[in-house]
Amino acid sequence: MKSKIFLATIILFISNISMAAEDTFNYGDFDALFLKVMGVIILILILAVVGLLYLTLIALKRVNNPELVEADEERTTIEKLFSLHALKDEKKLLLDESFDGIVELDNPTPPWFNFMFYTTILFAIAYGFWYHYSTNNGKLQLAEYEQELTDAEIAKTAYLKKVGNLVDESNVKLITDANQLHEGQEIYTAKCAVCHGTAGEGKVGPNLTDEYWIHGGELSNIFKTIKYGVTGKGMIAWEKSLNGSQMAQLASYIKSIGGTNPPGALAPQGNKMEPIGISTDTTKTAIVADTLATALK
Repeated sequence: MKSKIFLATIILFISNISMAAEDTFNYGDFDALFLKVMGVIILILILAVVGLLYLTLIALKRVNNPELVEADEERTTIEKLFSLHALKDEKKLLLDESFDGIVELDNPTPPWFNFMFYTTILFAIAYGFWYHYSTNNGKLQLAEYEQELTDAEIAKTAYLKKVGNLVDESNVKLITDANQLHEGQEIYTAKCAVCHGTAGEGKVGPNLTDEYWIHGGELSNIFKTIKYGVTGKGMIAWEKSLNGSQMAQLASYIKSIGGTNPPGALAPQGNKMEPIGISTDTTKTAIVADTLATALK
């Protein structure tokens, strides 16, 4: 009976280790895959050897105790499985102790209960080692939660980049939302102010607040200039460092500062265009594309 409990405990313990290793396994690593396959093969061989030893012990026990064979033949499958005795054999299990004619059966704790009890002990040891003492294996709930937040942020960034890149010079829409224009202002301050001035008055680059434009003053023209740059004039292309959504915010911000007449503005350059300030008439103001608005929430 002890050999049965020992064998079942080993099987359960090995299966728990295998499942835990499965959760942390990286299938992209061929070397790790090879080691995992070899580990499974070795475990199978170990289980086979243990099983053969168990069957050998049972056979030897039956040879040395022929009466066990006869007793087993009279027992049902359920009785054999749970090591139970038939009711007719109760008298054989009586203990010698007696109190006022009351006797006690030799009725030890059922093997299946012992198996469950010992398994919980081994599971607790394995769980504690895996989740509390091993730094590179199991993660507790708080660590899993923090990892999920990190993964979600990475997925969100990738999604926004993907959706943002759907916006280009052919479908860009004028943005009037204050928060998004503020984002455009921050991009302008970080990327453009060094050449065009903090208020768009112009420095090395031309004035962005007047009615004159070298490469066109429409929103799509500004977006295209930001995206592809003007290599002959020293303006770099921002398409690799800004996505479509960010370039739309930046172009809309540049449109919003039209007609502000900042101090120290450079003289006009290029061709005169219509006034470029954002209209206050909401019926004439373009709205942001649904895809862009959704991506920037």
